[in-house]
Amino acid sequence: MSTRNSRSPSFEEYIARLELIARRLRILGFGLLGCTLLNFLAFTATVLGFFGSYLSSQYAALVFVLVLGGATVFESSRRRGEAIYSEVTDEFHRRASRRPTDDAAMPFRIALKDFAVSMDLPLVPGRYGAAAYVLVNLALVISLLFFRRYL
Repeated sequence: MSTRNSRSPSFEEYIARLELIARRLRILGFGLLGCTLLNFLAFTATVLGFFGSYLSSQYAALVFVLVLGGATVFESSRRRGEAIYSEVTDEFHRRASRRPTDDAAMPFRIALKDFAVSMDLPLVPGRYGAAAYVLVNLALVISLLFFRRYL
């Protein structure tokens, strides 16, 4: 017999989860942007001769792995958040239809809008933003490997 509490999470707990996911998405988004900018910097430094091509290609490959992992976690968190968001908004609308909107609903509306905004990555909005970051970083790694091999 399990002694776990069989109580299901409340509406407020789901809102708290959504806020946590939104915070995680923002952090991951800026992390992906930062890693991509660092990769651009390494590429530029290598092309200008400030950085050795061997070291920069290893660095770019490491950053690419970080971006790939970050993009995977971002997409997983975004999908989980979208599922919660869908259910929470449905419940919120059901509650709002039963009674007039009051000021107590303001934190819920803010949390929902905050999550909706955090689903977009910086500089690359849309559903395929994480894939764009991965592809840009992959192109930088391939360019550095090409640069190292042929130039």
